[in-house]
Amino acid sequence: MSFLLDKSGRVTYYNVYMFKQKSSKLASMAAGAFLAANQTITTTIVVNQAALGFQIPTLSELLTFIIRFFFAIAGVFALFYMLQGGLAWVTSEGSKENVEKARNKIQAALVGIILIVLVLAIVWTLEQVVFAKTICFGISCSLTIPQLLVPYVSGSPTN
Repeated sequence: MSFLLDKSGRVTYYNVYMFKQKSSKLASMAAGAFLAANQTITTTIVVNQAALGFQIPTLSELLTFIIRFFFAIAGVFALFYMLQGGLAWVTSEGSKENVEKARNKIQAALVGIILIVLVLAIVWTLEQVVFAKTICFGISCSLTIPQLLVPYVSGSPTN
């Protein structure tokens, strides 16, 4: 069963019946006739978003959430890795080898945090300054999905 959601909020689902063909000719002919007659059944369901209590997100909003969530999780992991390095340093009991391992963890976490901040700053600058919010990557504004093909409308002055 497959679902399709269009821009007006209607959900269409498709049922595709699939059968294994038997070795006998009669069974294969019956299955073929049934498949030809009932290959797909289409039903349209209208979703009332006001009754749901929330708005169904668009693909752009969903991808923007995923991108922002990725950066937030990366920052949290870097901070926990730094905390782990700090705890390893405190519990190293003066062992030079353990102190060196802890220092390497803290340095790796700092490099990670600097890279995350640097990437966010570059992307924010591209979105806000260079592209003036016409192209967005999901950091400071919702992700913009470019339209590669413009549908032809007869009599339209732009076509």
